[in-house]
Amino acid sequence: MVIAFNKTDRVSDGNRQATAKIHDNSVDISALHGYGIQELAALVEQKLMAGTEVVSWEIPYSMWDLLSEIRQTGTIIEEAHDDKGARIVCRLSPADVARFSKKLLG
Repeated sequence: MVIAFNKTDRVSDGNRQATAKIHDNSVDISALHGYGIQELAALVEQKLMAGTEVVSWEIPYSMWDLLSEIRQTGTIIEEAHDDKGARIVCRLSPADVARFSKKLLG
């Protein structure tokens, strides 16, 4: 869980620091002044990516349907093609890594 405290431009520094100590995974933001937005985005990304794995595979053209499945369930980070197929780097859940590894390795 991520907690965003908005309008912190209206709170004293002492109260803001005390709140931050009480709540893990929190960030102070002020839409008015634009601070804390990048920290919020980074914290959300960190939480969304937790529990995922980055893997690298070579997908032959004969298994091209597998690449479509990977695109639907994960995120392709890099993709390069040659005469045999595609070399991809992707982010997936551990369950999907196991499932696709099994399909790729037979």
